[in-house]
Amino acid sequence: MLLAESRFVRRSVTPLNLTTYSFLRRADSPLNLANVRFVQRLITPPHLGNMQFQKAACHIGLLDWVSILQQLTDNTCSWDSLAMARVHHRIGVAAPREQVYACLLEPDKLTGWWSSTAEANGNLRLGFAGLTTLEFEIVDNQPPERLLLNCTGQPEIWDESSLEFRTEKAEKQTYLYLTHSKESASDIDFLYFNTKWPLFLVSLKDFVELGSGRPYPNDQRIDHEQ
Repeated sequence: MLLAESRFVRRSVTPLNLTTYSFLRRADSPLNLANVRFVQRLITPPHLGNMQFQKAACHIGLLDWVSILQQLTDNTCSWDSLAMARVHHRIGVAAPREQVYACLLEPDKLTGWWSSTAEANGNLRLGFAGLTTLEFEIVDNQPPERLLLNCTGQPEIWDESSLEFRTEKAEKQTYLYLTHSKESASDIDFLYFNTKWPLFLVSLKDFVELGSGRPYPNDQRIDHEQ
């Protein structure tokens, strides 16, 4: 870790000094407006607008900035990508990682907590009766640790959005993490997902632990236009 930190400080192409680096390492709360302005003055590249930076910053905890700035230095991510719409969720499930992971890929399990129908033939095709069909390309599949999906069809708000599921073994449960993101979407576009995903994740939890979830169309509705 010391070697990585030393290399990071030495190679940084942004005006990042040891005081800033220590500040980023020490803080453990999400960026508030004052911190946004502080960090912005020290590390924002000239081409990045104030509003775009603040949009990116509101998604990112300060501890994550060290990792992000390292990636920027290594050219493995871009400033523009930080401003994409994204939601993060975590839920604990009293089951082994393998059992939780299977619920993300196997058709008979997907229909137990999320969709009305499901097909898996190299990729995923999920039907939501009378509403829509979602098609996902399986970009990365590392059972039972990580699954990355990219939506390749309609509806528009879903198209080209990414779902990343990760599992983590804990003493009494498996943590399931979900990140849903889309580069061309706004936070307003993702309000529905921010509210709806927790309901489906609880449905997955109930399906695994109790044997019965609430897949569409028996899911909990969050508005009256569905």
